[in-house]
Amino acid sequence: MTVDEMLVILEQDNMIQGESVVGDLVGQTLVGAVFLEVDLRNVSFVGSRFERVTFQKCKMSSLDFRQSSFSSITFINCDLTSCDFSGTSLPQLNFVETNLYGVSFCAATFFRGLFSNCVLDSAIFDKSDISMTTFAQSSCNQASFEKISWTSVAMCDVDFSSALWQPTNLVKCVMVNCTFRGHDLHGAQIIECSFNGGVFENIDFSKSVITHCQFLSCQLSAVNFFAAKMIGCIFSGAVVWNCNFKNAVLPSSNFDQARIGGVDFASTLLKQSRFEMAAIESTKFNDADLWQADFSNAVISEVDFSGADLSFASFHAVSGDVELSPIQEAGVSGTDEQRLNIEQRLASSS
Repeated sequence: MTVDEMLVILEQDNMIQGESVVGDLVGQTLVGAVFLEVDLRNVSFVGSRFERVTFQKCKMSSLDFRQSSFSSITFINCDLTSCDFSGTSLPQLNFVETNLYGVSFCAATFFRGLFSNCVLDSAIFDKSDISMTTFAQSSCNQASFEKISWTSVAMCDVDFSSALWQPTNLVKCVMVNCTFRGHDLHGAQIIECSFNGGVFENIDFSKSVITHCQFLSCQLSAVNFFAAKMIGCIFSGAVVWNCNFKNAVLPSSNFDQARIGGVDFASTLLKQSRFEMAAIESTKFNDADLWQADFSNAVISEVDFSGADLSFASFHAVSGDVELSPIQEAGVSGTDEQRLNIEQRLASSS
């Protein structure tokens, strides 16, 4: 079927099914069309415009969409391998169970998009600007996310271990149960993001700005936060192992119930931070600013507080081998017996 024949049919019922189309769509506009099991691999989309179009089970591999216009488009169970969307604006595009292997979204702009159960292996998202878009249960093996700027992006159960993951800006993103390994995020700007339940191994966050972010119940191993600015971050319930926070700025951070081992907090600003009920071992707080920090009910073993400012810090019901200088002991508050009695009564009644 030629493109001209296809356009005649679409004028009648807006649907093409089971055809193989050949030709040129230059300058054409398609609105509300449905393509079902159509082979479009021999169609040129240069300069074409699509609105509210659905492609289902279509063959569209290796097509060039760089000069096409899309709005409110849905791809379901399509083959889009090696297609090129570079530099395009892609509002309200939905990809469901679609093969996007090797697709280039370089410098593309997404708004209100969806990637659900897709193959994104070897896809290129470098310099992309994505907002209000969801990635769910999609593979990203060997994909590239270099110098990306994303806002309000949601991701769940995505493994970036083999991908190149190097964001420049992440704002209000939710990335739950995602895995990151060996990535360089040096100097990144990450604001109001949630990484709950994630795995971070051998990540470089040095000199990054990480503001009001959540790492609840995350596993962090060999992560470098050297000289990072981390205002109001939450690590509650996290496992933080062999990480470096030296010279970082972490005021009002929350490490409640975290397991912390082999961590370097030397010369770190931790004013008014919380470590309540945390298990802390083989960790350095030497020369750290722990003014009004709360270690209530923490279990501490082989922790170095030498030179740290512990003024008005709480060591209520702390257990373990805590070694403080006479000046530090004079500045901290110890166990509050009345509070301890209340805590014990509550524990026995539960």
